[in-house]
Amino acid sequence: MGLIDLHVHLLPGVDDGPATPDEALAMCRLAGADGSETLLVTPHQRHELWPNDDRLDRLLQFNDRFQR
Repeated sequence: MGLIDLHVHLLPGVDDGPATPDEALAMCRLAGADGSETLLVTPHQRHELWPNDDRLDRLLQFNDRFQR
């Protein structure tokens, strides 16, 4: 059974995680190579440094790209 990461800042441009979708996909590949099977995206919430009211849209966009 693979590792399940319950806290990863993975959405591009949302908080202190990756800046671009390509960086986020690279992080996914690295996590998979290290044995991660599931990554639970957990962006910062309501923090003045990272306004992310559109995080659901970003998640759906990233998931669509990841699936391709």
